[in-house]
Amino acid sequence: MGNFEEVPNKRKYLHLLGFYKQQNLACNKMDVYVQKFYPKFYNHLENLLNLKPKLSSFGFRYKSSDLVNLTNSYLSKIILEDNISQLSKTQKIYSKNVLSEGALTTFLNYIKNKEDFYLIKLTNYSFEAESENLTIEQLHEECYKIKLLAIDYVIFDIINSNIKYSDFEDRAVKYIDDDFPKEEIDNFLEVLSKRISIFISFGIFYPLHINKYKKILRNNSFPTFLKNGQEEVDACI
Repeated sequence: MGNFEEVPNKRKYLHLLGFYKQQNLACNKMDVYVQKFYPKFYNHLENLLNLKPKLSSFGFRYKSSDLVNLTNSYLSKIILEDNISQLSKTQKIYSKNVLSEGALTTFLNYIKNKEDFYLIKLTNYSFEAESENLTIEQLHEECYKIKLLAIDYVIFDIINSNIKYSDFEDRAVKYIDDDFPKEEIDNFLEVLSKRISIFISFGIFYPLHINKYKKILRNNSFPTFLKNGQEEVDACI
């Protein structure tokens, strides 16, 4: 099996079967899972496989406390628009991936419980206009490419900045033609929700409860995490 989105709520044990071992997405999900919950083991894998750049390149000490500070600082900088570009590429991708682990379950629970929340735009992705692909950068100079659908352009047009989900739905309805059946509006919003689920799984958006969002604005910052090492050259293969 390779559905990391069901861990640990629906599955307590997960093992990549043969097919999933050949899927970059499933392998990356496992990679991020080890980074988040077993950082010291991941450091061992870095040394064993000679992975570069190492997570220690930006000062990470493979401790859970560092992980919390990193993700909090990353999220805070995005929301407060506080020099996110100063973080190295590796630090941003690591923080985005670890933050996004489990985010899909959070999103689905917010929807199920009808809680209002913000969709936060994360980093390290780009559009390819000619091929209509969305390119998502990963660690070790790898990337994913997602083929965009027509409806995706509606999503990205609305979420051009952080937005409450209730506001997103209100704006989405305005894209509908006047002769669109009113009884189908809920289905239209559900389709958008399913596409957003995919983007959350890939670390494009992050669902943040409205109270936590307000707390960040109120406190104006999270603990900062100093980075060491040089900025990596952007590349994608």
